[in-house]
Amino acid sequence: MKKQFLLALAFSFSLNGFAQTAPKWQEKMQELAAVLANLLPELASEKSDPKILEKNAKKLSELSHGIEMGRKKGNLIPPGDLDPSVMILSRKFAETSKQAYLAIHQEQLEYGKSLLKTVTTYCVGCHTRHENGPDFPFFPLDVRTEKLTPTERANLYVSTRQFDKGLIEFQKLISDENLAKTQPFAWGRNLRQALAIIVRVKQDSLLAETTIEKALKLSGVPDFEKEAILHWKKAIEKWKKEPASASTNDKTQSQLVKEMNRLNLEAQQAQSGPLDHVAEIQYLRTSAAAHDVLRVSKNPKVKAEALFVAGTSYESLATPNFWPLHELWYEACIRELPHTSLAVRCYNRLEESVYFGFTGSAGTHIPGDVEENLKKMKALAVAPSKPR
Repeated sequence: MKKQFLLALAFSFSLNGFAQTAPKWQEKMQELAAVLANLLPELASEKSDPKILEKNAKKLSELSHGIEMGRKKGNLIPPGDLDPSVMILSRKFAETSKQAYLAIHQEQLEYGKSLLKTVTTYCVGCHTRHENGPDFPFFPLDVRTEKLTPTERANLYVSTRQFDKGLIEFQKLISDENLAKTQPFAWGRNLRQALAIIVRVKQDSLLAETTIEKALKLSGVPDFEKEAILHWKKAIEKWKKEPASASTNDKTQSQLVKEMNRLNLEAQQAQSGPLDHVAEIQYLRTSAAAHDVLRVSKNPKVKAEALFVAGTSYESLATPNFWPLHELWYEACIRELPHTSLAVRCYNRLEESVYFGFTGSAGTHIPGDVEENLKKMKALAVAPSKPR
């Protein structure tokens, strides 16, 4: 059955225009981070305090609603970042925060906690879109966060844009021989989350190489994982040989589109099948390049193409923080350029993903609201039928 990972609030903003929006935007980020710091120790505890949970869930809901209202009015959208992710994810974040608060208020504690636990993955998925945006290495966190597990603490650091601290925690987990041997899937998730930061935010091929080498030194890594990592190593070696290029902020839209298409072709050529993850590095780079295009483009066709590329990239990536973001990008692609061949391609990928997600040993069972949304998306995608 499909495991729902609803998505992320767009906290990040481009360096262009940072001086204009920093005070208001940073204030909102600090308030959200403070709430998260209070919530996470309770979420990690087997005996959570319902009063603390409800109090902070309410704060989170109110803050996210305020940010969503600010987005709609246009005074909380970071200048220089036209990426529709900001609009899509802020709306989803507000909806999920409200849902979590209502669940806890109605004494559905475990359900409310399960929704709140996704909050850091929302933030991580958005913060690691691309290299644009500031880093806050000295943001203060509640002392109780020391009780969190290393993975929870790493995600909290990334959620509050403390990427270097987050990477230190992830690097410790990647070096853990026992974790690789006894919990290989958890170990692999930590490796992928570290690479998402290194490749998409830091864009550092040398750090990516040393991280991969560290992983390959462990004897407890399963063969299937090691095979994929060796492919990543080759991709990084090729990346290192690429000539230095201008910052994405200095490139024209056509240059960004050309780079996105180049990386996307490399990723497609490297991948042998839809379920393998040998092209992880290529797709991380491609997805970041797609967001760079979305950040600057106002052209509907260009935006729709970038949304399709982002969707296929996220669908190929194995990192839980990115699931199911690809379905949102396919929907956005359809809305951006309806009744076109590209919209139909986006719909076909969306439909396949939904069917796959809701198919199990007992067959395919798609919830009514999801099925209704598919019908709406199909009607938007296909050309209207001509009257007889």
